Amino acid sequence: MIAERVREFLSGRVVFTATGGFPSLLLEECAVRKTVLRDVEQQNGCVTAWVSEKDYRRVKQAAEKAGMTLAPQKVTGLPLLARRCRARAGIFAGLLAGALLLWYLSGGLWELRVTGNETLGAEEILDALAEEGIRVGARTARLDCAEAERQMQARLPRLSWIAVNITGCRATAEVREATEPPETPPEGEYANVVAARDGVILRADVLSGEGQPKIGEAVVKGDLLVSGVVEMNNGRYRLTEAKAVIEALTKTELSLTAQSVFPAQVPEHRRTVYAVRFFGVRLPLGLPTPEGEAETGSRLLQSRRTVFPVGTERDVAVTFSERPVTLDEDRTRLLCFATFCEQAAERYREAKVLRRSIVFFPEEEGCGVVAKYECVENIARRAPLPVRSREQ
Repeated sequence: MIAERVREFLSGRVVFTATGGFPSLLLEECAVRKTVLRDVEQQNGCVTAWVSEKDYRRVKQAAEKAGMTLAPQKVTGLPLLARRCRARAGIFAGLLAGALLLWYLSGGLWELRVTGNETLGAEEILDALAEEGIRVGARTARLDCAEAERQMQARLPRLSWIAVNITGCRATAEVREATEPPETPPEGEYANVVAARDGVILRADVLSGEGQPKIGEAVVKGDLLVSGVVEMNNGRYRLTEAKAVIEALTKTELSLTAQSVFPAQVPEHRRTVYAVRFFGVRLPLGLPTPEGEAETGSRLLQSRRTVFPVGTERDVAVTFSERPVTLDEDRTRLLCFATFCEQAAERYREAKVLRRSIVFFPEEEGCGVVAKYECVENIARRAPLPVRSREQ
């Protein structure tokens, strides 16, 4: 039924009325011309029916032979609509252009996100992906995500794993960063407890392992405090994970120097260039930026949570020159003290500081500082045994 109505709309429909003459002869002539009349009604010598626009011409010829007068009552369908809109060709051109634009944009990449990164910046990852062809505006059918993932491992060695997933017009780059190997064995593996630095033991709490450090005993860095090799009653030995908390009185020294003269990058020229971004196509509104460090900012169209890759960009290019910079005595000392505070906060973060003395001393081209600390801190450090896992 639906297919029949679609055919009627495409071919057009003409409802007509034939009067006068010989109605029976009209029907015979239509049959000879293989013209099908639909919904035929005959009353008082008047014939009412409908046919397609193509068959209406044959009905006219049959009406002339039958001596009848043919009058169209109603015309519908696509041919009539096309004739009415013939003078408005721009409407169809616009519809066609809109359909083509919609088809083209549906195959492009609208949004690219990065998830899972911690130390690596998202911009650095996006720039590396752009060099592999994965960028906003790229055709999704032409993207080779598997090859890009392999190349990303070489471009960014700090990545241990990356996967690019494309869903519709959006892409998500899921990354995992490589972690540095730990200085101490992981939890659950066989280990000894050794002294992390020189000191005099004040308290020793052995949780597991062989050995009991003595209170007041002086140890040096690397001394074995608790062994992971435990002797059993039958004379045999077993391996375990030694654990202990060893608090000791330590005396340490922290020193550093800061130079008053050092090379610095001084900005010389700054230039701003604006551009229009439209689905990966960038149209600059001025001359290209000169070579140098550039900062790019963009404003894209956004509707609620959907960000469209259409908007403006601003590139600020700054050229630098390397020049020696000389700080005065006060600023050199301030720089030295700020660097010292940063290192001291990291070094003595978990220690209880009893006494501290800080001495600044001048140098030929800068300033230096020496600090002596007397602290109470945990000097227990886990060291690996030759056997690394319980399965071995």
